[in-house]
Amino acid sequence: GLGGGFLPERDGDPIADEAGENTSVECNEDRGSSIVPLPSYWATSEGFAISPDPNRINEVQQLMSETWRVCYTRDRMMVGGGTRVPVGCRVANVLRIENHR
Repeated sequence: GLGGGFLPERDGDPIADEAGENTSVECNEDRGSSIVPLPSYWATSEGFAISPDPNRINEVQQLMSETWRVCYTRDRMMVGGGTRVPVGCRVANVLRIENHR
């Protein structure tokens, strides 16, 4: 799926995730020290590639719909002169990014 992710550390202290559990990520500046195998579904074997992934539109739309939060900000009144805020979005395109660095 497309959920999850990593939370960075602040000054060596792990940040608590939404469930209240500590999550940490080790960052190794020497990236050549360990080789991680490529995911089997990657279409490229080197470099950097961006390609459309229309098969993921429904999945990303579901993610956006389930996590969308209506948020009113003070600057909206100053810029647009109104109080209307977006209540959702429609995913028009999804891009796959494969970066081998």
